[in-house]
Amino acid sequence: MRTTSIHSIPKKLILHVKRFHSVLDAQGRAFSVRADTKLAVPILLNVQPYMHASEAIPLYRFRAAVLHHGQIGNGHYTAVVSTGEAYMHLDDQVCQTLARQQLHAKLTDAYVLLYTDP
Repeated sequence: MRTTSIHSIPKKLILHVKRFHSVLDAQGRAFSVRADTKLAVPILLNVQPYMHASEAIPLYRFRAAVLHHGQIGNGHYTAVVSTGEAYMHLDDQVCQTLARQQLHAKLTDAYVLLYTDP
């Protein structure tokens, strides 16, 4: 079995979540559909299990996310960001402070995640 490991880590980690995949219709034509898998996004991300070798525990802290709502062709993007003291949901002209439980509920639809070293 092949494995991949990380030898060194960056100060900022950007993760792009694959939210769309291709399927074939009855005529064999490919088209994209949205993957509605809900995510469990950790506030502290430990990448130690993916490291080749490391003495320090490589931890990242969640800082921001881009969320996609809707389907292919008709959707809406919003963001969740950390102010350092609170988490905010940004939706066009509306900014809302999120409680921890609301934060985790919002992040289930994450499309892009930004982590930094703590």
